[in-house]
Amino acid sequence: MEKSSSPPRPQKNCPRTITNIINNDVKIRENEVENCLLTAYKVCCNNIVPHFDT
Repeated sequence: MEKSSSPPRPQKNCPRTITNIINNDVKIRENEVENCLLTAYKVCCNNIVPHFDT
């Protein structure tokens, strides 16, 4: 997808956020909003996330 609007955080913080997401994977399952951000970061980080069902 094209980079129409810039993300809330730069790509430099992307891996750092991914790690935080992995640690809070249970929270993401409960919060669809978190899942939405997760999808955005998965694209940003080239799918660094090991496992996540959408």
